[in-house]
Amino acid sequence: MRYHYRFVGPAYTVIVVAWLINLLIPIQRLLDVPVWSGFTVPITLGAIFIATVGLYLWYDGTGVLQDVLEAIFVREPAVGPSDSSGTIAAVIAIFRYVLVSLGLLIALRVLGFDSTMLAFVTAGLSIGIGFGSQAVISNLMSGILLLFDHSLRPGDIISIEGQMSIVNRVGIRATSVTTLNNVEVLIPNSTFMTANVTTFTKTDQFIRILLPVETADSHTPHQVREALLKAAKVHPWVVDEPAPLVVFKGNGDTSHLFELAVWFEDPTRTLKLTSELYFLIFDEFSRVGIGPATPQRDLQILNTWPWPAKEVASEEDTQTQLPAGTPLLGGQPTYAEGSAD
Repeated sequence: MRYHYRFVGPAYTVIVVAWLINLLIPIQRLLDVPVWSGFTVPITLGAIFIATVGLYLWYDGTGVLQDVLEAIFVREPAVGPSDSSGTIAAVIAIFRYVLVSLGLLIALRVLGFDSTMLAFVTAGLSIGIGFGSQAVISNLMSGILLLFDHSLRPGDIISIEGQMSIVNRVGIRATSVTTLNNVEVLIPNSTFMTANVTTFTKTDQFIRILLPVETADSHTPHQVREALLKAAKVHPWVVDEPAPLVVFKGNGDTSHLFELAVWFEDPTRTLKLTSELYFLIFDEFSRVGIGPATPQRDLQILNTWPWPAKEVASEEDTQTQLPAGTPLLGGQPTYAEGSAD
């Protein structure tokens, strides 16, 4: 269990240390040592120990209780996310935080805070939270809304900020998701209230993808459509209903433009399915002799070079002149004696 080192280990350590101290001196005498007497009741070393260590163990203990209750009552659905499991998980999470708040009040009472001082501290904390912890409160409220309105559930496949992910756990403060690269990301709950989130599994998991295809204009659109449909129906992930569809988008300069639309069930397979369909299309096009588009461009060369006028070379220049047509380093052509006009 993940709380083994955070709860069981510290609790065992506290018991052993208390037992060893009690062998040297009576531990009750040590706990009764006053530390501060600013309140009506002096704060002793034992009160500080119970308030700090006890609150820590109480907090982690409520986490263990939450995990146990979720393991008993939250059932993972066989297929897809479940609304009922999300509601139960929300109730258990809120119950845990109620217990944590109760433990905090008990710790303050142990330290000597009476009801008047607790009210004063609560008011001060409210002001501090209002000014300095707005993001925390926003995440808490957003988490409660997400848990109860079922807009986001464990097992949902979502896309946020262009990244497709699978929801692992919707918590009070943050939501844990795993990307398709198996990277776990914690997203603050307030992000889901302000950002645009695409969900692929709100009602069902069927989605459609569009594959653009461009072929040479030497082939008829009917031939291309038949080849594309045959390639799509071969793949086992492509469903028969809705059936694959080929859309003729028009003509390019020297090509026909198409889009192949196919439906399948698992959005996480989008990248792999797209690649495999293009392989099947390539094989089918090669079999029937359909070639890709070959763009053609007209190139017009305008001769604007300032050709030099013919000059009669001297006898010395003629002996050292290069053969006809040999370019110089600067890129200008040279002409030998007696070259044609």
